[in-house]
Order: sequence, then C-alpha cells, then structure tokens
Amino acid sequence: AKSLPLTAFGAFNQYGFNLPGYLKGEEIELRLWSQRFNRELNVKAKFDNPVYGLRPLSRGTIEVESVLPEKYSLSQAYPNPFNPTTTINFALPEESMISLMIFDLNGRQVTTLINATRSAGYHETIWNAHQYSSGIYFIKLIAIPQMNDDFPECMFVQKVILVK
Repeated sequence: AKSLPLTAFGAFNQYGFNLPGYLKGEEIELRLWSQRFNRELNVKAKFDNPVYGLRPLSRGTIEVESVLPEKYSLSQAYPNPFNPTTTINFALPEESMISLMIFDLNGRQVTTLINATRSAGYHETIWNAHQYSSGIYFIKLIAIPQMNDDFPECMFVQKVILVK
C-alpha cells in the first residue's frame, strides 16, 4: 500500500466544488478509479480531527492498495489433496511469459496448463486431473518478465496429491 497526503474541504461550493446533495458535516466517500487497470482501487483514509467551516475539513493520509502484486508468487493449490480438480493461483507484478506445467513423481511432464504471455495481476487456473491416476504431482511455474529487468526470471514448484 502507498500512503498519500489528503486534504478534504468542508465548504465545497466556496472552493468551486459542486457536489449536488452534499450537506456540510456529512461524511464523504472517497473512491479512486484506475484507468489503466479499469477497476476501482481500495482506499483506506486516516484523518486527523475534523475542522468544519471555511478551512480544510481535515488532513490526513490515504492508503491506496495496489492492484498489482509486488512480487511473483505461486499460491498453494486448493484443495490439496484433490479429486479431480484443483485451483492454482499465481501473481505477476508485470507482464510475463509464463509456463505452468504438471509433472509426475518420476519427473515426466504430464501436461502444460499455460504457455503464454499473461498480463500483470492475479491469475487463476483449474487443473482437471480426471484422466490421471492417483498419486503425487508437481506444479511448476516459470515466469519471464517481458517489460523490464526489474524482476528476474522466477520458478516455483509445489506438490499436490491426486486422490481418487
């Protein structure tokens, strides 16, 4: 989360703001929209003591939670153990070429779930293992950044158990 300074004013009309229906002293909901990601950002406001009138209503900070993860990650698949499907979540801080593969206990690749470029953000995919036998499998995620060198190539491996 990033903290930003914030000042809100009590007498909106005197400062050129026009908020139809606003009554002095009423609470104001602050909402931020990201044009880039086409979604609303989560905002938490922390104000000092309010001062009503022609001066600022209050001063404080707002914390804006990023819509993007700060690092690459592969979350634990769930459910695990599973039958026959499990959900795999991963996070990309920037656009990346990813390979999401499944290996058996002998190290043989049994399937590739994703081998493509994905945008920055949080992603989810489901592995339907109905055609595979019970046993231990490994999920391997390789992510190669496409935009800059701030993030190195990443690799994650995790164990899942298919029980039929």
